[in-house]
Amino acid sequence: MEKVKLRDLAEIRSGYSFRKKVTNNVNGDVSIIQMRDLIHDYTDIKGKKDLFKVSSTDLKKGHLLKQGDILFLAKGTNNKAIVFKKKYEAIATLTFFIISINQNKKNKFLPSYLAWYINQDEAQRYFEKVLVGTSQRNINSNSLRELEIPILSLEKQKIISELSKLIDRENQLLDLLKEKKEILIRESLLKLF
Repeated sequence: MEKVKLRDLAEIRSGYSFRKKVTNNVNGDVSIIQMRDLIHDYTDIKGKKDLFKVSSTDLKKGHLLKQGDILFLAKGTNNKAIVFKKKYEAIATLTFFIISINQNKKNKFLPSYLAWYINQDEAQRYFEKVLVGTSQRNINSNSLRELEIPILSLEKQKIISELSKLIDRENQLLDLLKEKKEILIRESLLKLF
């Protein structure tokens, strides 16, 4: 199967570097996405109302996320990717790399396919080999750029993306069902007293 390096189909940039600890500006107009804001096993982002905010006047230009950007969690051992699909202004912190498909490749690669592939075992094994650091493990941008992505037709990418979305939704529902079941059992047991 033919493959292409990520560097040849996307721009990769670092998330926003805050000079101090990230704090919430209740009057801010830009949401901040941090590692702690990823939910459902790193497949979704918390709702806008649950995210910290910052004022756009405090930001350097070029850091706002665009729909279709891929957030890659570069720090730690859960090196997952998620597509930014939200309709609000947001930035991602330095724990992420932002992957933006090049304009001339947008008709050949879907962001959801790239994120899906990055989350698969083959890519994850590659990341395990290239992790750097001792106490804080991370992937550097050069290693991410060298990741080889299988080239598939858009039709196959769409099928993979849809199935992946359905699997993620099923897992979210199963987690919710488990949660509700535990509450029901706990409340039933308490009624025995």
